This record gives sequence, C-alpha cells and structure tokens, in this order.
Amino acid sequence: MNPNRDHQGAGCCRPTCPPLEPIVLPCRVCTIHRCFPVEQPVIVPTHTRIINRGVPVNRFYPSFTQSEETICPGQAGQTPLAE
Repeated sequence: MNPNRDHQGAGCCRPTCPPLEPIVLPCRVCTIHRCFPVEQPVIVPTHTRIINRGVPVNRFYPSFTQSEETICPGQAGQTPLAE
C-alpha cells in the first residue's frame, strides 16, 4: 500500500508534504537512589582500672626449738652414758 495514494480509489497522488519539525519535549529526569557504604569512624573510649588487693595466703615457716641437758654420772635417777 502506497501512503501517497488516495484511499478513495481515484488514483490521484496527494501533494507531498514537507517534513515536519520534530517536537522536542523538556528533558525528563529519572532519579535512581543507590546506597553504598561510606566508613564513618566511631570512637569508643575504654578506660581500664586495675585495683590491686592484698589477699591473705597461708605460708608456713617451720620453727625449731632445741633443748640441751647435761647429766653427770652419779646423779640420782639417771643412767650413765655408755662409753
């Protein structure tokens, strides 16, 4: 089908139209929101407090005593030492 032919069947040619100027619409803006990670430092101050406490611990120290006697021969109730 020829677009320049009359649809009435007369066989005449339509006059040729000059090309139309294009219609330019205003720019349409499409916005896309994308999220991406951005590092933000977070400072958490921490203070360590050390408390030294004395705790009783049993430590045993041996304590020695010594006694000395001198028995002379002939004392009553004593046996003389064997030589």
